[in-house]
Amino acid sequence: MINDLLFKLLCFKHDVIYDLISYQDLKLCVDVGAAAGVITKKIKQAGTNETKVLAFEPFEGNHQYFLKNTATLKNVELIPKAVSVQSGTAKFQVPSVVAGTERGWEEMIGYSSAGSLVNDKAGAAQASASREFLVDTVAIDDIVHEHIDFLKVDVQGGELEVLKGCERVICDHGIDVMYVEFSGDERILEFLHAHHYSVFDTDYLIMARNDDPSLIQSSGFYDLNEVNLSNGHKAYHAKLRLVDQEYCSFLRDCRKSFGYVFTDLICVSDRFLDQFVVNLGDLLCETSAEGENKQVVLSMTTNRKLSAPVNKHIATSSLSLPMALSSQQNQTKLGTVELATDLLKRIGSYYSRWPIILAILAIFLNLAMLVSNSYRWFFACSTTVVLLLLIGHAASKADYVLAEVEQIKKSLQPMNTSKKSKRKKIGST
Repeated sequence: MINDLLFKLLCFKHDVIYDLISYQDLKLCVDVGAAAGVITKKIKQAGTNETKVLAFEPFEGNHQYFLKNTATLKNVELIPKAVSVQSGTAKFQVPSVVAGTERGWEEMIGYSSAGSLVNDKAGAAQASASREFLVDTVAIDDIVHEHIDFLKVDVQGGELEVLKGCERVICDHGIDVMYVEFSGDERILEFLHAHHYSVFDTDYLIMARNDDPSLIQSSGFYDLNEVNLSNGHKAYHAKLRLVDQEYCSFLRDCRKSFGYVFTDLICVSDRFLDQFVVNLGDLLCETSAEGENKQVVLSMTTNRKLSAPVNKHIATSSLSLPMALSSQQNQTKLGTVELATDLLKRIGSYYSRWPIILAILAIFLNLAMLVSNSYRWFFACSTTVVLLLLIGHAASKADYVLAEVEQIKKSLQPMNTSKKSKRKKIGST
């Protein structure tokens, strides 16, 4: 049910999704678990001034940083509530906040990225050594009644409740792309499959208990990059070679072996999948002038084997990826052929009347010159005059022909140019 295509591409980087969504026509985006507003800002910068972003963040300690990071952005709304399956109130726990001594986080005292709603089934265990207080909760279905272009969910274990709370929006209006934190809950994959989403993993965040990179690598992770978390702990961003075993069981085994591990899933609605791949192709073309990455997309989506457990729905969707890119290329070729055909037809139309008669007359005069000695000079002069008339007519149409050739040249350029060059992007100030 998981496709590991994206991070194999040369353009892949951490949070590559925010480059990809810049090719979408973003009207409404939702950031659930907005924290300090860093991701909200990325979402907004991927859109335009008209793009509206609803950002949910219940922890008051984060609000000052959110407002600072988004102060210059228009159409950004901070909603100080936790998102869940229903509206109401619930217990919210914050296990740690930045004290100012954590490396790389000295300027964010009081901030926390670890807050989450308390699970009643494990409430006592969760709440130990944590700040706990009541917060207002809201379901997305209760406040959004239109199509959502992009939804990001990062709520420290409450992702399934968020998804269930926006099921009506998914069914009635649609959510094109979702970016969901995932640590191995099969129910999330089942929900996404049931609502016709293709799922791609990205890189993984791993916090090892004994800080032993070799143990992490022995499980199939590679390309480890060290990062410092807001709780003062060290972690690694890493990529994963998907193994031939059940994906969720594998992640659970990893947690038992060396500690906390999760990824962010890129979830693409089936009805948006073809356009998503076209956007991916545009990003790849920008990344590599030679277009090597687009060939990588075609080869991997045609020949690759999806990791176990293979899901028929996901496999079918994957096979449509090269079709989308092929369709884009075929449209360019078709447009060029049509322009060339039109050019030939128009040029031909200029020689379908009296110029054809002159050409026939020139041929006749040449033949007459060969068989008549007495009037050879007359036929030679007449032939010359006729040919000059034809050359003059062709020259008079040269400007038209050159203009048509320029149009054909333009058609050879990619038909879907980057929206980054077409739209006015939002600056950081």
